[in-house]
Amino acid sequence: MNMRVNKKGSVTALTLLIAVVLTITGIASLGLAYQARLKVIREIHKMSARVAADAGLTKALYVINQNEWDDDSLPLVSNEAIPNWDATFSYSVTGNSDSGYTISATGNYGSGEKTVEAKLECDNHPFKFAIFGDESVIFKSKSEVGKINSSSSNKAQIGTNSTSDSSIKIYNNAVIDGDVYVGHQGDPSSVIWKLENPTGVEEALSSAIDLKVVDAPSYLSSQSSNGDIVNNTTMETSGKYNTVNLGNKETLTIDGEVELYLTGSLTLGNKASLEILEGSSLILYIDGKIEGKNG
Repeated sequence: MNMRVNKKGSVTALTLLIAVVLTITGIASLGLAYQARLKVIREIHKMSARVAADAGLTKALYVINQNEWDDDSLPLVSNEAIPNWDATFSYSVTGNSDSGYTISATGNYGSGEKTVEAKLECDNHPFKFAIFGDESVIFKSKSEVGKINSSSSNKAQIGTNSTSDSSIKIYNNAVIDGDVYVGHQGDPSSVIWKLENPTGVEEALSSAIDLKVVDAPSYLSSQSSNGDIVNNTTMETSGKYNTVNLGNKETLTIDGEVELYLTGSLTLGNKASLEILEGSSLILYIDGKIEGKNG
């Protein structure tokens, strides 16, 4: 007797089963890949939003440093576009000159949004003053102190921590276009000597200003001194010197990012000047005194 076994049906079922398994596996893989792609996109949007927020914070700091605002009109920007990019940022500044300021900047890119904040402590900080002396400040005849930015509504500020009589001396023809502050609980009428035609307030500090000791960086202090800076001079590189002593109408010109460490004093003769060219900067560390003679 001949017997035949028909396996065609079982092979077809097995093939279908394999096809179904492969289809399910493929769909699952596509789903996982799609979710992974969405996750990457979300992360890119979040990172881009953070970069945009940092850009907003930087812009806010730049605007603040222009001094073209006051406590009644603090900087505020909404959805400012970033050039050559699809991101935007917004920022706001809150606070006042007594308590300090808080900058809040928000960046947006696609589905991403990120907010960053920075706090600025401005009250009784030495760098809010154009000139500040711990024990005394003396302005000789024809000295002038004014606003850095002539278009700003903010006045210049000078002051001292001292409450002693005549700690701030302002000689004839000296001009202080701004506010004058004396030591905490001091009497401006006795601490300030000969302020003619005041243009700002004269009052005592709410608290003493802490003048921290600042040391010259080691790369400067460890150098041998290059001597004295005299006559008309242009400085393009950093260095260590004994003194700066300029005669009448002479100029020290700063051309570049320069740091100077003086182991002695800086003296400017009549109509001598220190000029910092556009795009340049000067950081001055000095062990002695700064003196500007008449004019």
